[in-house]
Amino acid sequence: MQITGIPGNACIRKANQHMVENFVDGADDCPLGQVCITIGESSMGHCCPKVCPLGTLPEFNYSCDPTASIRCPSDTHFCHRISDSGFSQSLCCRRPCNAMAPKALYINGTCMARGQLNSQCTANEQCGGGESMICNRGQCECLAGFHPLVDPVTHPLRNPSQTCTRDCESEALSRDTTCLKPVALEAHCFIQKQCPMNSGCYRGRCQCKCGFKMEKQRCIELPPSPTTTRQPSVIVPGTVIVPGGDFLSLIGNFFGKTEVRNAAGR
Repeated sequence: MQITGIPGNACIRKANQHMVENFVDGADDCPLGQVCITIGESSMGHCCPKVCPLGTLPEFNYSCDPTASIRCPSDTHFCHRISDSGFSQSLCCRRPCNAMAPKALYINGTCMARGQLNSQCTANEQCGGGESMICNRGQCECLAGFHPLVDPVTHPLRNPSQTCTRDCESEALSRDTTCLKPVALEAHCFIQKQCPMNSGCYRGRCQCKCGFKMEKQRCIELPPSPTTTRQPSVIVPGTVIVPGGDFLSLIGNFFGKTEVRNAAGR
């Protein structure tokens, strides 16, 4: 968001303008409530007022720095970024409506309640932002080309659908206001259902699941790893190792030789 207002006194920027978020104290020599705006790499500029949107006033006793002791409260305020060509700061601005209040939606200068499917309304914006629903005769209903979203959690009586989704050829590929399409392996994806069999959407791309490998644009199951290992050979001093012999045979061989030695010594 660009800074607006009438330029004031000349100023000098002290902070590094290439910082994406700049919470440095004393970043410039402008008075409280103003920021130094410069052109290009120059450190010289003019002081401009810090302005919040929606006509609300900035709160300078709160900070948007995530490590600050007095953070900008998210229920009554929000962090608004002000910037110029290569410099930005976050400003704590008061919300016109309390985010935790029943009437948290700000529409045409009035705080109104958010609407769900079949709930009462007076404006389209109450009904899911007007993207998939419309306020018709005082009630939120699905727009043409949309239908109530039904998933394993919804129930006609105990938990009815609260929103609408786009009509698509495949219900599994309906996502909010868009009909998604199946894609190939390694292609960009948004949901699991877009990806081929035995693959999933990982970090925005279709990739084979664990235990599968990509081969000719398909996910082929890997051969199972061996679960049994060969029994280690037991070495007993004074015995002859017989290939394939088991432990009991070796013990018997050992004690048999011991008896022979004892008989010879008598």
